Amino acid sequence: MIVAKELIPLCHYIRETIVHALGGEPNDFESDNDLENYIESIDINILNQLHDLIVMLDYFYALVLANQPLGSEARELLDTANRLIIDVKQMNELSW
Repeated sequence: MIVAKELIPLCHYIRETIVHALGGEPNDFESDNDLENYIESIDINILNQLHDLIVMLDYFYALVLANQPLGSEARELLDTANRLIIDVKQMNELSW
């Protein structure tokens, strides 16, 4: 899924953070796939948004490496991240 290997640790951290926010214990999962399965069991929409964010991060990183102008991509990336954060936060609040 991720082309830029430099992004793998960041994406793993994002997955772990989402699992923790949703009430899971990231250390209970051995792989990114296991983390994603947990997220999916809570809300498929959050998993879809996570995938959107990862794809956008990968694309954004490729543009930066190629010294290409970022244009609207930066705003789209921030909007996607913001939607994901809001949805995870709302799901977390529902579980309390």
